[in-house]
Amino acid sequence: MRHALNVAALLLAMGAGPLAAQPTPTPTPTPAQVQAWHALREASPYLPFSGAASEDAEEFRYESLHSGEFLTSARIARGGPVAALPYALRPEIGAARVQTRLGAMTVDQFVERFPMDGVLILHHGRIVYERYPKMRADDAHLTYSVSKVIPALLVAELVDLGRVDPRLGIEHYIPRLAHSQWAGVTVQNILDMASGMQKTGLEDDAWEDEFWASMMGRLPGSTYDYVAAMQRNPEIPQGTDFEYGTQNSFVLAWLVETMWKRPFADVVSDRLWTRIGAEHDALVGVSPDGAPHPRIAMTLRDLGRVGLLYTPSWRMVSRTRLVSKAALHRTQFEGRPALLKGIEVDLNERSFPGSRIDHNGWQWDAVFGDGTMWKSGFGGQGLMVSPQHDLVVAFFGSWPATGRPDYNRFQWLARQLVERGYFDR
Repeated sequence: MRHALNVAALLLAMGAGPLAAQPTPTPTPTPAQVQAWHALREASPYLPFSGAASEDAEEFRYESLHSGEFLTSARIARGGPVAALPYALRPEIGAARVQTRLGAMTVDQFVERFPMDGVLILHHGRIVYERYPKMRADDAHLTYSVSKVIPALLVAELVDLGRVDPRLGIEHYIPRLAHSQWAGVTVQNILDMASGMQKTGLEDDAWEDEFWASMMGRLPGSTYDYVAAMQRNPEIPQGTDFEYGTQNSFVLAWLVETMWKRPFADVVSDRLWTRIGAEHDALVGVSPDGAPHPRIAMTLRDLGRVGLLYTPSWRMVSRTRLVSKAALHRTQFEGRPALLKGIEVDLNERSFPGSRIDHNGWQWDAVFGDGTMWKSGFGGQGLMVSPQHDLVVAFFGSWPATGRPDYNRFQWLARQLVERGYFDR
């Protein structure tokens, strides 16, 4: 017994984590299943799960955990010492009873019953809750739209360096857009998903499908040219409405590339991944002409490290403050509540029943009055950061059928725990 306890202590010291954090065994897909999934995607003109309806959670999970098999990808290289995330597990979090769309249950029951792949909660920079019901801790999982905060974070750094003025039109920084209808659209409106360009990801999926087809090389020409050719929506002037769309995130990644004169993956590696003590490399998809798409595959703990940059515990992962006080204040308290209307409001209210969202901004879907920030990703991905509580909640899921009542909404559970004071001390 003493030997077993010593081995467990050694594993904890080496960062392997407690046994409770290890994944629950799940059936391994057969070669025939994998071949069928590849054939299905080959027959489709779109990126896997770019918006097409699917209720096969196992298929979705496989593609999310093996994105390099389905999409040409560039490596985001880590480097230097790994930033340790110490354990300070709190069993009362898993035992807490919460309200869900299927009734009251404990947090642990929700994680096991709902289509969740992994959950990580960091408080004061320490792991207080971690579960991997359907993946391994070192698996790189597609974060889908959660990745959108990364080009925004890199643009915020350029603003702090005095190299980008968000009040100026994007053509000041991307000359290729000078003679397009993007000219005159401010960097700030692109950051806030209020560019006023013609099509959006939530209200018009057709553009999203065409964009991903271009990214996959199934439409002629360059993805950069395709985005540059977009038209403004005359009914929605820029700066008047939060219109969620991937085109905005793509242009931000393009801006980052242009300013640093390097491919997006290399910039993310140099300016972020090697500076946060990332534990593993990440992957970002690229088109045949090298255009980056703002969907990054990474481990859950590395996503948690990104979240820590917005908290008082940023020193746990970086020697340099990568999200400045000014950048954090802009995101938390300088948003425009008037932008929130329509379907985006409905989606936020469904994510957080009974809670009031103040604004969106800097690619975050929702910011609460207390400064808590929320970013969602397709299929049940999420990142919630509360600087006030020194809290990061990150999770991965595999359930693309977002309209079903059993769809993963762990963010609601996390918000309930915050409001009950679980993270006040």
